[in-house]
Amino acid sequence: MRVVSLLPSATELLCALGAEAMLVGRSHECDHPPEVRDRPVLTAQRTNAATSAAIDEQVRSTMESGGSLYTLDEDRLRSLEPDVILTQDLCEVCSIDLASVNRVAATMDPAPKIVNLDPKTIFDVFDDVLKVARAVGLEAEGDRKMVELRGRYWEAIDYVTPYIRQPEVAFLEWLDPPFSGGHWTPGLIEAAGGRHSLNAAGRPSRQVTPEEIVESMPDRLILCPCGFDLARIEAELDTVRNSSWWKVLPAVQEGRVVMVDGNEMFNLFAEVGGGPTHLGKAVTLEGDANFDQVIIVYYPGVEFFGEMIRSTFYTGIFGGKQLGDDLSSLTVPILPHL
Repeated sequence: MRVVSLLPSATELLCALGAEAMLVGRSHECDHPPEVRDRPVLTAQRTNAATSAAIDEQVRSTMESGGSLYTLDEDRLRSLEPDVILTQDLCEVCSIDLASVNRVAATMDPAPKIVNLDPKTIFDVFDDVLKVARAVGLEAEGDRKMVELRGRYWEAIDYVTPYIRQPEVAFLEWLDPPFSGGHWTPGLIEAAGGRHSLNAAGRPSRQVTPEEIVESMPDRLILCPCGFDLARIEAELDTVRNSSWWKVLPAVQEGRVVMVDGNEMFNLFAEVGGGPTHLGKAVTLEGDANFDQVIIVYYPGVEFFGEMIRSTFYTGIFGGKQLGDDLSSLTVPILPHL
């Protein structure tokens, strides 16, 4: 079986199923696990702007003209003769669009099977484990991984108390203009004991107005621009700090703002098989935060809770408290974008 993956999370899923050897080609964003980096790269991005606002302008202009945001090395793809191509139709901004992949695949003989991942909720994400497993003939391993993921998800839910006030969370996956997280992210926040009024579970990410952000009055603000590492977020902090809505938010006034490495969000699903706890790169932005309020970002599918509570990172912040002892702390699970 020869597989090309044009989606980072699909690459990680494939490897989590023990099928790394099947991978013969990848997208430019597929860089995890490190062992796949020697595979031929088949895509590249067209956008080259440096700031959120400029990138947004390029994206809108390209989409309005009917163009693609990515290039696809068609000749190299054909030369690899894949049996299966893993791709997505969830977001044309995130990776190569499905129409471009279908167009090239139709010219290949034999035509590869196109596996389109289009999850809207966390449970769709679980189902995608089965979808990839079936496509590569690893149904039994897929069943085991899916059951393992679901079990760890519900184990995490057991740590959430329903008897306290639910903090309002604003999760921004783009900064200028601001976009609210969508699809599975609002549902995960709600499952973790929070509210996410800026967007409903299962709906796409959407641009939000300053008025909407202020009206939601978030107690927690998470800055996680798609594809940005911490250095790029820091470079744009002045933009959001100078915006009309920033200083009036309770989250900002009370020091409950964190930023998360958006690029890392693409690189952790392969740890479904176990491994050390990953708490995300969450750092405070404004002044001396009350560390009892720091939002911990974790990933279902990792051996997280038992190790997290015993970890030096956790005990350093919470002083050895159990989650239920500090009713004001919110734990937000976030899965990598697909």
